[in-house]
Amino acid sequence: MKKSIGEISVLIIEDDREKREELVEILRDFGIELSNINYTKYAEEGIELLNNELPDVVLLDLNIPYSQGSESIKIDNSNKVIRAVERTNIARNLEDHSTGIIIISASVSDDGLRKNYKHIKEVVDFFDKDEIALNEFFF
Repeated sequence: MKKSIGEISVLIIEDDREKREELVEILRDFGIELSNINYTKYAEEGIELLNNELPDVVLLDLNIPYSQGSESIKIDNSNKVIRAVERTNIARNLEDHSTGIIIISASVSDDGLRKNYKHIKEVVDFFDKDEIALNEFFF
């Protein structure tokens, strides 16, 4: 069953507060209910929200800190989120209700950067933050 725009649930994992707020505003302006948008700046909390909320889409920054106690920013922290999404999708075992990941960065055209990610290709899409058009964002 296809969800309406307002029903889509989104998890934003972005360590820059201004970027998080901008993404929330864009999503809200697009028609996604504010109550369906969760966000955090840490991979660890993002994984908890993923497991508790089962979002339809995760907007994931490339370089995020793991937790409040570990502020170092690493690509591997994003990989931990990606692996958690893949595990969640396997456990759910329902094609209609899987979670997708959209990675937003200024550097997604860098093939070397993409190769640092170990993931199922059907789960992750890369978008350049300057090229996002919301009509193509989810559909």
